[in-house]
This record gives sequence, structure tokens and C-alpha cells, in this order.
Amino acid sequence: MTFLHAGLAAAGLAAVAIPIIIHLISRRRRRPVEWAAMRFLMEAFRKHRRRLQFEQLLLLATRCLVVLLLGLALARPLLERADFAPAAAGRTVFLVLDDSVTSQVRVGDNSAFEQHIDQARAIVETLSAEDMVGLVTASRPAQGRVVPPSSDHGAIGRLLDTLEPNDAPADLPEALRVAGRAVDDMPADRDGAVVYLLSEFR
Repeated sequence: MTFLHAGLAAAGLAAVAIPIIIHLISRRRRRPVEWAAMRFLMEAFRKHRRRLQFEQLLLLATRCLVVLLLGLALARPLLERADFAPAAAGRTVFLVLDDSVTSQVRVGDNSAFEQHIDQARAIVETLSAEDMVGLVTASRPAQGRVVPPSSDHGAIGRLLDTLEPNDAPADLPEALRVAGRAVDDMPADRDGAVVYLLSEFR
């Protein structure tokens, strides 16, 4: 087992010493003061001494356990064995790509569309094998090119190579709605999605 915050786990273990120290301090012997009825109290104390010692040790153990569990909980343990930890479902990324007439504007040496394609490739390259990618083009009518999302990153790259800008205007609201519906239709074991809007519109 590992911990997301190992320092908090160590602090929790160290904090277990606090109730032990308090227990030892409270047990320091004090000089008894003799008084008349003390003999009867001492006899009663001797009769119940073992039970009192057991109760004190039980209370000490409970306090130590509470402090330890609190420290471990704050450290957020990560179970490494597959028997106990659910398999990571990976991330889901949707690329909303503006391929409309406005994407043909020149930005430096390249067109805005070429820059969008380069950005899309860079995003896909950062993903792990478990991550899934969806692609929506924003020129009217907006289309879900890869919906539902796919884990075949190579196919996504090849599709990006074939895309070309067209003369239709952009419909970014509808493109985002297409991506939103795809997110709503995702399996329950996948935890939400990230949507990248690649467009010159601000």
C-alpha cells in the first residue's frame, strides 16, 4: 500500500506517541498523603486494580488507534493490488476542431487550421493507452467524426491527416452540443471528460 501524502501518514504514526506520553505522565507517582479513611480506599483500589489497569490500557489503545486511522485517512492510501483497487478507466478527451472558412486565415507561416491540427496531434500524443479520444468538427453542420470516442490513437492521427477546411461557416454552439451529448452517453465507469476547443474564435 502506498499513500498519496506519505508525509501525513508518517505524521499520523508519530502522533500515536501523544496519547502514550499523556498516559505515562498521568501515571507518575505522587507522594501519598495519609488521612483517616485512606486505608479503606486503598483496600477497595487493590480489589479493582486489575480491572482499572485493563480499562486504562484499552482506553490508551483506542486513543492510539483513532489518531493512527485519522493520519492514514488524511494520507489517502492507494491500494496497489488489483484484487482491491478498481482498474483505472482512463481519461476521455473530446477535440472540437474548427474546420470552417475562418480557419483558413493565415497565422504566421501556417493557416489557423494547420495550427489546430498540430495542437490536436500534440494533445493525442500526451494521452496514455487507456485514454479515449472523440473528435467533432465545427463547420456547419457540426459533425461527430469520432463519436463515441475511440482508444485507437493511431486512427485518430490518420483521420486528422485527412481533414481539410471547407467554405462553410462555423457552428461552435452545435459542435459543443454534439460533444456534450457524447459525454452524457459515456459509460458509467468513465469519470467525465475534457473538451478542447481548437478555434480562432475567442
